[in-house]
Amino acid sequence: MNLQLENKLALVNGSTAGIGSAIDKALAAEVVRFTVNGRNEASLSFSATVMKRASKNLMKLSSNSKNK
Repeated sequence: MNLQLENKLALVNGSTAGIGSAIDKALAAEVVRFTVNGRNEASLSFSATVMKRASKNLMKLSSNSKNK
């Protein structure tokens, strides 16, 4: 599928599971730079490792918007 996203940057929240993970997998098939983003560092590192096999256009971003 060509979504015409060449040279674009996508920021997807919740990339380590569910819909966010599915979106990142779809973006990996496109020529697009994208992030793997999540709260859990272990899940985030695993997702980043898996996605780097599919795309070199990946950046890892750890974040937590939860109030403490």
